[in-house]
Amino acid sequence: MESAYRHVNNLSFENKKPLSKPVKPDSSYYTFLKDLKYSDPLALRSYNYAILINRLMYMDLYMIRRAKKV
Repeated sequence: MESAYRHVNNLSFENKKPLSKPVKPDSSYYTFLKDLKYSDPLALRSYNYAILINRLMYMDLYMIRRAKKV
């Protein structure tokens, strides 16, 4: 996606300066996690559910809390 943007806007591929600032969401962004039913049998049937759980396990917020417990 970045390469398409650089091509359309005639930006150099050699200058890899970020096009935008990284976004760091605060804890209120993750409030939907409280509403998820992690052991719902219907959710377990979905292939994407495993991907969701994997992403949740390795997201920065979880890793920070996990590191504090150790």
